[in-house]
Amino acid sequence: MRISGKKIIVIGGGIGGLAAALALSRLGAAVTVLEQAAEISDMGAGLQISPNGFAVLDALTHPPTHPPTPPPTPTTTPTTTTTTNNNNNN
Repeated sequence: MRISGKKIIVIGGGIGGLAAALALSRLGAAVTVLEQAAEISDMGAGLQISPNGFAVLDALTHPPTHPPTPPPTPTTTPTTTTTTNNNNNN
């Protein structure tokens, strides 16, 4: 599905809503963020971000200068099956 040129509304101007709006707008969508607060300000609450979360936020603020690396292609290894006859009918 292509979103370039589509109009998208994001409900909520928190960290998730703003991150989604930024990512969607970078893909070419016309994004409107709806927030019930009169202004965006800090609320005095702390926020802990894991290293992976920080990497995502960092990528949103610094767009890559090169295309993303595709995931590695899965390789298959030939397997050999050995059967042993443990039938001791002497």
